[in-house]
Amino acid sequence: MTAQYLVEDSGRLAAGDRVLVQAASGGVGRLLTQMATALGTEVHALASTPPKRQQARSNGANAVYGHDDWVAQVRQATGDGVDLVYDSIGTMLHDSLAALRPGGRVVIFGKAGGMPPAIDPLVPMEQSKGVVGGGLWTYLNGAESRQSRADRLFAALRAGA
Repeated sequence: MTAQYLVEDSGRLAAGDRVLVQAASGGVGRLLTQMATALGTEVHALASTPPKRQQARSNGANAVYGHDDWVAQVRQATGDGVDLVYDSIGTMLHDSLAALRPGGRVVIFGKAGGMPPAIDPLVPMEQSKGVVGGGLWTYLNGAESRQSRADRLFAALRAGA
C-alpha cells in the first residue's frame, strides 16, 4: 500500500513521466518500479550493488545507476532531469533536488540513510522545484480508505498487474 499511495497520491504519476526511484531493489522500491512501469513512465533506478541494479532492471527500470556520480548520469540521460524523485534515503535530498528538471518534485518518504539535510527554500524556488512528504497514514486514515486501497491492490495482483 505504501508504493500504491506514493504512485497514486504523493507522486500522481502518469504515462510519459520520468521518475527516479532510490533504493530501487528494496521492498517499496521494487513495487514503485513495477507500478510506475505499468503506468507507462520512464523509470530511472538507483541501487548500490550490481545484483541490486540487475533486480531493478528485472522490475522494469529503463536505466539503472550506482551511487557514483548518479545525478550527472541521470541529467545526461534525460536532458534536463526527471519529473519526480522518490527519496527513501533522506541524506541524499540535495542530490534528489539536483536530479530534478525545473518544475519537478521530490517525494521524501523515508530516511534509511539518516535525517535529511536542511534545505534553503530559495534553492528549489529558483527552478520551481518542490519537496513533498509522503506519509502512509495521511492516506490510510480510516477503515473505508484502507479497505478500498486493499481491494484495488489485490485486484491488480489477481489480474497479474
